[in-house]
Amino acid sequence: MLKLEILDICDNPLEDDGIMSLIPYFVEMSKKHSPFKDLKVESCELSCDGVSQLLFVLSTLTAPLNSLSIGGNDLGSKVGTPLGKFLGTGIQALDIEDIKLGPSGFLELWKK
Repeated sequence: MLKLEILDICDNPLEDDGIMSLIPYFVEMSKKHSPFKDLKVESCELSCDGVSQLLFVLSTLTAPLNSLSIGGNDLGSKVGTPLGKFLGTGIQALDIEDIKLGPSGFLELWKK
């Protein structure tokens, strides 16, 4: 059986439907003895809703990710709250470059 540790699907126009179709795979991988460690979904045309759902599912995995890259997706300030909650999972590296978080999003992020 293959042991996937890093999944890089950057620059693919997955949109929310595409990432939602991968979530059951992420959950299944989490149940294995060696879940994946790094997820890169930069510039995948994801929305705040899609990333919020992704963050929720990733926060429930049996082992936290080492790193997550969600940069280059136009998420806006509303993603600040789910990001703030996700930071409590033990993730070591988070790339949120160019997600248009803005000052109000940063305030929400740090409140959580």
